Amino acid sequence: MLLRGSGQILFQPSAVTGALFLLLVLWQAPWAAATCLAGLVGATLAARRLEACGAAYLEGAGGFNGAIFGLALGYKSTIIPCFCIAAAIFVSFSLASMYGIACAALGMLTTLSTGLVRR
Repeated sequence: MLLRGSGQILFQPSAVTGALFLLLVLWQAPWAAATCLAGLVGATLAARRLEACGAAYLEGAGGFNGAIFGLALGYKSTIIPCFCIAAAIFVSFSLASMYGIACAALGMLTTLSTGLVRR
């Protein structure tokens, strides 16, 4: 049931899809995988405690929202670099009117900050 909940993130209520998703997140960002798994377990236990039943519960929909919240919490550490880059874009646009170049730099540097946090 837990793995089906993580598979629901990819719109596939399959335990195999959920296991592969968690393994790939674990490989890329172990802290995000830990928070995703914690959210998944917590939400699934809450759904069971509230006696949610039916096809949606059996397909793992109970843990779906908890897993997404856990992923968001795991990537919260990249917010400071994103704000710094946004400030740099604002300054470059207001001083030199280089908006397009600044937006392209934001896209590249945001993915860079996510990758650097992993190391």
